[in-house]
Amino acid sequence: MDRDYDAELGALRFRLSPVLLEIMEASNHWAVLKRQAVLAFQSRYGLRLYEIVALRKNMQHKSSEVFELAELRDRLGVPAGKLPRWNDLNRYAIKPAIAEVNQLSGFTVSYEPVKRSRSVVAVRLSWDVGTEEERAKTAKELQGSKVGRKARRNGTVEMQALTFPAAGSIEFSKPWNEIARTYGNGKDKDMIATDFRNWCQSQGIPLDKAGIEKTFEGFCNRAKI
Repeated sequence: MDRDYDAELGALRFRLSPVLLEIMEASNHWAVLKRQAVLAFQSRYGLRLYEIVALRKNMQHKSSEVFELAELRDRLGVPAGKLPRWNDLNRYAIKPAIAEVNQLSGFTVSYEPVKRSRSVVAVRLSWDVGTEEERAKTAKELQGSKVGRKARRNGTVEMQALTFPAAGSIEFSKPWNEIARTYGNGKDKDMIATDFRNWCQSQGIPLDKAGIEKTFEGFCNRAKI
């Protein structure tokens, strides 16, 4: 990306690559996704794979293409000498790039290794436009926060730290009201909450410590009417 600076006017002018300009030039639904997707990609490999697929989406009667490994490395922007083994190229470049494209672009991309004898010598990339439901999911992802995006892409659970309320009733506060009702031996939930806060203070336990919900559950189990 080139950048020119006009000292007198204090303006910055950015020049995008021809590939990105071609991808972003349309004004339809795909253009909106394209602009947002280009800004959303976090990996070089994902963005380069997106360029490969986006520039081929209008090709009639063609939804796949075979790339020799050397060509695919070049198109993905893999530095010379890096990821020379197929397993490493697949693990650190191809699979993450496909996962990111599938999450952020509105395309569904898959691949198949092409072997000669026992060695992988090429990759067949296949692509298709996602369903309406998949495109809606992509649009929601692009409009949402980047926080947790990688976890959602990898299918892992994004764990959110819980904090026990420092004051007030827990009558309508999940999951604390449910824990107190289930394990509190019939004791008033707000009385349990007050006792729990006092106990945590006496033990030097912060109310936002990891696993505080388990600590509260154990405390409720010991509570007496």
